Amino acid sequence: MCIDLPSKVDFIINKLIDSNFEAFIVGGSVRDSLLNITPKDWDITTNALPFDIMSIFPNSIPTGLKHGTITVVIEKEHFEVTTYRVEDEYKDFRRPSFVKFVNSIKEDLSRRDFTINSMAYNHTFGLVDPFNGRKDLSLKNITCVGDANKRFNEDALRMLRAIRFSSQLNFEIDKSTLDALIKNNSLIKNVSKERITEEISKLLLSKSPDKGITYLSSTSMIYSLFGTDLYDIDNLINSIKVSKHHLGIRYSLFIYYLFKDNKDITISILDKLKLDKKTLNLILNLNLNKDCYNKLLSRYDIKVFINKIGLDYFTDYLYFEEIIAKSEDHKEGICKIKSINKQLNDIIENGEPLTLKDLKITGNDIKSLGVPSGKDIGITLNKALDIVFKNPELNDKNYLISILKDTI
Repeated sequence: MCIDLPSKVDFIINKLIDSNFEAFIVGGSVRDSLLNITPKDWDITTNALPFDIMSIFPNSIPTGLKHGTITVVIEKEHFEVTTYRVEDEYKDFRRPSFVKFVNSIKEDLSRRDFTINSMAYNHTFGLVDPFNGRKDLSLKNITCVGDANKRFNEDALRMLRAIRFSSQLNFEIDKSTLDALIKNNSLIKNVSKERITEEISKLLLSKSPDKGITYLSSTSMIYSLFGTDLYDIDNLINSIKVSKHHLGIRYSLFIYYLFKDNKDITISILDKLKLDKKTLNLILNLNLNKDCYNKLLSRYDIKVFINKIGLDYFTDYLYFEEIIAKSEDHKEGICKIKSINKQLNDIIENGEPLTLKDLKITGNDIKSLGVPSGKDIGITLNKALDIVFKNPELNDKNYLISILKDTI
C-alpha cells in the first residue's frame, strides 16, 4: 500500500531519515488517508530528540519541548514533529506527569487512545500497525489500545472522543471499550469545559450525529456531563438530522431537548460549556423565546418581536421552531410558522421599518424639539417606532415631528 504524502511532509520525513533517524506520519493522518479522507493535519513522529529536530530544521519552534513536540516551519506552513515517547503517572485523569522519550515506534503507538489512531506510515517501512488499526477500520470499530479502563483513567476525555469518532466516522464502539466507557463515564467531570465543548461541537456537526447522541444517552455520559437524561431522544435525533449544518442551531436543539420547558436550567447549564459569545447568544435567544411565535398574531406583533431580538436571530428562531414542529409532527405549529414567514417576507419586501435606525428621524431631531439628552430621547424615538410599526406609511420626518410635538 502507498499513501500519497504532501511534498513538504515527504521532505521532513526524508530529511530525518537522511540524518539517520526514523520518521513517520502518525495518528489521524494515517487513519484518514486509509479512509480516503483528506487529512486536516499531518503529524510526524520520529526517534530524533527535540534538539536533534531543531538542529536538522533551523526554522523551527519549540512549541511543546517538554512533551517532545517541535513545530517545523516550511514556507510559512507549520508541521508538528514529535519524538517517540511513553507517558505515565497521569494526574487529574487528563495529563501525564511523566514523559519518557523512547526509540521504538511501537512503544510510542502503544500510548495512544484507539487502534485506528495507532498506526504510522512512511514510504520506506510502509504501514506500521501493531494493534490492528487497519482491521478495525475495515470492521468500522472504535477500539481502545490495550486495556480500555486504563486508557480512560489516564485521560477521561478519551471517552468523549470515542463517541465523537463514532459520529464522525459512523463506526460502532467495540464492546470492551463500550463497557469501560459505561463503567468510567463519571470521570468526564475531571475534563475542562473547553475540551468537552470542542468534542460535543464536533459531534453535533458530524456525519452521523444520531449515533453519537445515542451513545451519549445509552452510556449515561449525558447524565455525567449535564446532570440529566435524554427523555426525548427520538425527537432530538430527528431534529438534528434534518437541521442545517449550523453549530448554533444544532446546539439550540440539543439544549432544548435536554432541558425542555425548564428555562432556568437552560441558562445555568450553558455555564458548563465554553461557547463563543455569538453561539451562546443564539442558543439563549432561541430557547428562552420557545413558543413565543404563538403570540405573534399580527404584523405589528412580529415587528415588536424582531425589534426585541434582532432580524438575524428572528429568522434563526423561526427555523428552530419549524424544525421542532416538524420533528414532533405539530401541524398547527407548522402552519402558524409558515404564515409568520410569509408576513415576514412581505414586511422585508415592502421595506417596512423594524428598528430605530429605520426611522426617518434621529436623536438630533428629537433634541430640536426640546427633549433633554439621555433616556428621554430613546423613549421618544421608541414612540415614533411604535407609530410606524402600526402604520409604515407614516415614516416621514415632518409628520413624525408634528405628531411627537403633542406628546412632549
